[in-house]
Amino acid sequence: MLEIARSNHRKPDNVELKLNSKTYLSLLASELFDFVLSLIVLQHMPWRYVKAYLSKLVRAAKPGGIIVFRIPTRTVAPFQSWTDKTLRSDDPSIGRLCYRSAMRILRWIPIKVVHAFMTSALWHQVRYLKLRASGQPHMEMNPWEEASLEAFIEKRGAKILQCQKEPEVPESLESYVYFVRKAMR
Repeated sequence: MLEIARSNHRKPDNVELKLNSKTYLSLLASELFDFVLSLIVLQHMPWRYVKAYLSKLVRAAKPGGIIVFRIPTRTVAPFQSWTDKTLRSDDPSIGRLCYRSAMRILRWIPIKVVHAFMTSALWHQVRYLKLRASGQPHMEMNPWEEASLEAFIEKRGAKILQCQKEPEVPESLESYVYFVRKAMR
């Protein structure tokens, strides 16, 4: 990819392309860039590196610089419940109506628990580890809760200016592009 990018005749002369083969970004100097861009990268990295990389991207921006990155904020598992039978009040048996109502309420609790687990980051870590162990092709996907991400960014001296929902992601994801400005000194 670097060879193709370097051979692109439209590449500006002031653009330097580098390959980072390490698990950290020490090759980026602090406060060097006016604009930092990372799209469709962070969510596919092992979780232990995501925070370190994003910290370094913020640190690499000059005061007042802009950092743009894309990351999913949550995954949305398909959630269906109670589609098997309708709950009708015209059922001739009040006992059957009460029974169905009670069973639906009792099923609601585990369905909600399963849904919470299936939409959590923990589920995706478990699923990723299972796929990795099975040898099947896989791509890691790490969502980051929006409130936690905002606190993380602010702690590093930056502020989210805007976030735009990504329309091109699968329905099972909720993903945003974040526009962040590093604070002036």
